[in-house]
Amino acid sequence: MTETTKNLELIKESEEEFYNVETVNGNWDKVDAGFDKIKHCHVLRIPGTYNNEIRYVGFASLPVPSSGGRAEVTFLVSGVGNIASPSCGTYLIQCGTRDHTSMAVTELTPPGSDGDITFGYWLAGDRVIFGMKRGPYNYHTNIAMISEDVNGEGFQKYEIAELYNAAAKPSGWTAAGKRKFLISDGNAVSATKAVQDGNGDVITEVYAKRSIYGDNVISLGRKKGDSVGVRSFAFGNNVVASGEDSYAHGSNAKASGTVSHAEGTGTEASGYGSHAEGSDTTASGTYSHAEGYNTEAGGYASHAEGNRTTVNGQAAHAEGYNNTASGKYSHAEGNQTEAVGECSHTEGVCTTADNYASHACGKFSKAMAGGGADNTQVGDVFVIGNGTYRSYNFNRSNALRVTYTGDIMGTKAFQSSGADYAEFIKPWADGNVNNEDRVGYFVTVKNGLLYKADAGDYIAGITSGNPSVVGNADEDYYWRYERDAFNRIVMEDVRETVQKTDGEGKPVFDETTYEPVMEETGRIIKNARMKLADNYDPSLQDGYIERKDRKEWDYVGMIGVLPVRDDGTCIPGRFCRCGKDGIATFTETRGYDTYMVLERICDHIISVILK
Repeated sequence: MTETTKNLELIKESEEEFYNVETVNGNWDKVDAGFDKIKHCHVLRIPGTYNNEIRYVGFASLPVPSSGGRAEVTFLVSGVGNIASPSCGTYLIQCGTRDHTSMAVTELTPPGSDGDITFGYWLAGDRVIFGMKRGPYNYHTNIAMISEDVNGEGFQKYEIAELYNAAAKPSGWTAAGKRKFLISDGNAVSATKAVQDGNGDVITEVYAKRSIYGDNVISLGRKKGDSVGVRSFAFGNNVVASGEDSYAHGSNAKASGTVSHAEGTGTEASGYGSHAEGSDTTASGTYSHAEGYNTEAGGYASHAEGNRTTVNGQAAHAEGYNNTASGKYSHAEGNQTEAVGECSHTEGVCTTADNYASHACGKFSKAMAGGGADNTQVGDVFVIGNGTYRSYNFNRSNALRVTYTGDIMGTKAFQSSGADYAEFIKPWADGNVNNEDRVGYFVTVKNGLLYKADAGDYIAGITSGNPSVVGNADEDYYWRYERDAFNRIVMEDVRETVQKTDGEGKPVFDETTYEPVMEETGRIIKNARMKLADNYDPSLQDGYIERKDRKEWDYVGMIGVLPVRDDGTCIPGRFCRCGKDGIATFTETRGYDTYMVLERICDHIISVILK
């Protein structure tokens, strides 16, 4: 149990100089460095009383060099009592009795000549003294008092800088300053706790225990036996902060992920940068967040809240009761809903959004047709469920379903306040340059353009102001998509692509545009999207105006009940036909070009049945 070092690196300016108070005070960094090298000698057994019950103490002896060189330092372990032990070594400081009612050392006799300088530890009651002295009469002291609690959990060092005279021993020491000095490998389990810090403060009231505040951890209620994360914080009841830079508080909370945070009761944050709160929640995904009761956020940057919700999808979100968001960027809310498709959203009761960027609402919806992606137009995009719950068996059905190609399916009839089926057949021949209101005229088609009809013309319909269904109402340029001879939009195959991920499963985005970086999977999706026409100019799309908003187009009602202008001769319950300039007129006989008059609306407008 011996070790040597060179004079603790305190180099004298000259042979005549001895280590006085000023010398050591100016070199405490070197003293500390030297102390770190030999701190295993700080193995003490201090039962708490004095005299012969003292068991071990370590010392350092520095004889003054005679020729300007540096002296060797020898550290010894020895029994120490009232009587000097011959085996302690030539330069051992021998500690005598200690007055426990005061802070004075009653006997401190160094061996050797007046020129010897002694540097080391010694015991004074419930204090361990570490310092240096010179000669038997004049005390040039710079003493560090190291107090330790009964669990060996914390050391406090107090520097003393006073000149003592052998003839006038002080009754106590005064602290000139404080310095924190923590050692983790000391063995002082049975040491007596220091009571005062030298300033009159009670240590137990002023300084925290090492079991709570360590070099880089804080523990108050930390679960015993579990690993302790570097720079972790544990506060509460039976909590675990095992991740580096983690934080746990509450009851039975566990923060095992790096820079994770767990709070509440029975929560666990195991993902990097994750956060779990509430009760029995788990945040296992990187940057995930789980809150509420019994929720789980397992996806990257995911969020689960509410009661028994689960999120496995990347950057997905589930809330409400027993909902699941498994698709990337998906959102599930309500009661027992599932957002399976990427970027999907579901709400209501027991609804499922299966397809890419789809939406399901209502209750007990049927499964969607899938296969969609960001570069396809496949499957369903929107459903409204109208199923029922019967004895734990779901009777799933949809009230409405819409596909990505624009098909709409409903369970029952489509009802509208409009009264006719109409189409945009052709634009007006004159372009309707004056933006005239031309509703309520019989019209015909000549040379591919629309005209007001005259007697004997083929009647294409009546211009309508309130249709229930409109055909040929393109929201885009008619020639945007390639069509076959029967006006069907041509579909094309597409190579499937997915967003690229890095080695940790994190999505990759373009560093400049922040757009997702896509990569092909090798799979070909048949008839996946509508094929753009070869001559389609996308720059024109933003300026496109729908036909209903252009003056050269009018709805042409072809079936239903429609108002039409008349010359005042028509009679309800009788028939009419087209006269001049699209105006209705009375007819006595019924024919292929006559129409039943239902009622007169006003002096020059009647309603007729067109079929």
